[in-house]
Amino acid sequence: LLRGGKGGFGSMLRAQGGRMASQKTTNYSACRDLSGRRLKTLSDAQRLAEYISSKDERLQEANRKTENKIERHLRHAERVLKDGERADAPSEVREKMNRFSKSNPEYFKEKDE
Repeated sequence: LLRGGKGGFGSMLRAQGGRMASQKTTNYSACRDLSGRRLKTLSDAQRLAEYISSKDERLQEANRKTENKIERHLRHAERVLKDGERADAPSEVREKMNRFSKSNPEYFKEKDE
């Protein structure tokens, strides 16, 4: 009586042939460099450093968007007033909008943030 049957893992590997070796990897994140650190750890640290260094730029961009939105609202309010009966008070509207924007900054946040 022969033990082992038709073959196990070894025969499956032989049947596969070179098909497994033909799939080259493009993801080297789990590999290590010569000092033993994982490459993903190094790339994550580099991306984090870039993100932190661009903080001022992101804040300036957010402030610019907020100011543009406030200006759009002010121009619209002034245009509505010019068409209506209180066309003589755009400075009053601007002052009210400025006070409102300072007391409610979350109203002027962009929706996609």
